[in-house]
Amino acid sequence: MAEAAEPLRRSQSNICSILMLAWWRVDVLSAVLEGRSVMAARLPRLRHVTPSGPVTPAASPIPVDAVITWYDGRHAAVEALAVAWTREQVEVEWTTPWGDLRRDWVNAYDVHRRSDENVGGSDGSPS
Repeated sequence: MAEAAEPLRRSQSNICSILMLAWWRVDVLSAVLEGRSVMAARLPRLRHVTPSGPVTPAASPIPVDAVITWYDGRHAAVEALAVAWTREQVEVEWTTPWGDLRRDWVNAYDVHRRSDENVGGSDGSPS
């Protein structure tokens, strides 16, 4: 059942990425048409999360699914790597819709280990 949900989850993530890139391009185009500098066009921004408490770095990055919250409140599910954490926040490394690699802190409740990494053999048993 989880195998059938994986393509749907990835397609939803891809759709979110495409929509974010389209939104940014429309904003740049409107800036040009209005005679504003392209640099004045709004770039997508994230809600800022500040880590609190001692930070534990990962011995090796952990594959996770994370929910990124944009400044305007929209949410985007992304595949990421957890690289550090506190009790309430996780630092994730992820790729933006336009291909940039970023590291951002997100709330721990928005991060989950990737289920496909937990499955061992084809019958679901540990490998």
